[in-house]
Amino acid sequence: MQNHKTSVVVTLVLGIIPVLYSIVVALSLLDIYQNREPDLSEEWTVVVFGLLLFVLFAFFAIFTTIRLLRQYAEQS
Repeated sequence: MQNHKTSVVVTLVLGIIPVLYSIVVALSLLDIYQNREPDLSEEWTVVVFGLLLFVLFAFFAIFTTIRLLRQYAEQS
């Protein structure tokens, strides 16, 4: 049961971080759209990192949901 609580907490934290980081991603995408800087590689790095955070959150959310559903099915 402790492992399930840990999974839920990790998933919750990984859900909050991308939401907060999306502000930085939005600002980077705005810089990319305006194209006022000669080198936009840092902005693209920020966007890719944000995408990776979101994918990591989605993976943990699916993993945790499957674990909790299996536990619920075993108890029923």
